[in-house]
Amino acid sequence: TGVLSIWTTKHMHKFVSLCPGNSVPLGHDLVKTVQKGVSNQSLTCAIETELLILAFCAYDIANCIEGIDTVVNIIHRRAKVFVNAGFSNLVRLYTGIKAYHRLTFLLDILMESNQFDLVHMSNQLVDEEHELKIALKNYLCSRLPKATISNFLGVYSRFQMHREHGSLLVSLAEKSLESYYYHSNQNNQNN
Repeated sequence: TGVLSIWTTKHMHKFVSLCPGNSVPLGHDLVKTVQKGVSNQSLTCAIETELLILAFCAYDIANCIEGIDTVVNIIHRRAKVFVNAGFSNLVRLYTGIKAYHRLTFLLDILMESNQFDLVHMSNQLVDEEHELKIALKNYLCSRLPKATISNFLGVYSRFQMHREHGSLLVSLAEKSLESYYYHSNQNNQNN
């Protein structure tokens, strides 16, 4: 997504925190830049994505809920534009902003478009992988039966969640055995 994406969220926080008293005005300026760029179509979606991540960081450092809500609302309104430019923008927003519970609508879009695997297959740097893997696991659990076994296995494999991976496979094996015994008993009763 360009030069700006080489920054991790941790680096962005360090940069924005250099002037903590100015983080809210910085967030406002970044949001205004995005809004202006959107209105005159001078920004690519990749640059818009990175500016929104930076704006969120600025607001997050200052605990500016109004600013955070503004960024999330912009993302929500522009989600279809990001999709049209490529699902990688949604993945970058989700993993870059790290407000996982606020951005579940991005995962919903990816799930509905059969692009969920892009999240755990992403090579983008994530500072707090533990938080991400828990958020993805919780999301998948809350979206059953839409979430497939392949979704779970992908997340479990990517984040080396061996216990969860094993538990899922054991559960699948038990269900298969139950089904086998049920059908076997049905066949024996019919004979």
